[in-house]
Amino acid sequence: MVQPQQTKSRRYRRVFVRVPSGQVKLHYRERKTNYAQCGDCGAKLYTISRSVKAYKLFKSSRTPQRPNPHLCSRCSRKTIREAALQ
Repeated sequence: MVQPQQTKSRRYRRVFVRVPSGQVKLHYRERKTNYAQCGDCGAKLYTISRSVKAYKLFKSSRTPQRPNPHLCSRCSRKTIREAALQ
């Protein structure tokens, strides 16, 4: 259970849950993280884990293994083409 001092910071989201006795109680759950965004165009990067517990995953499963992991595939293709043309 979350300590009462930690609830005011809104780090945990508030969820109203109907318990088996029929009462509606207030539970605190972790918030979902947002999707990572491309550095150029701002598109969502679905390949990067958005789990709150991502630090427990292996690094190879947290980020893609391509040369520009912070860019979407379209923008990374564009930067590779531009580098090849120069």
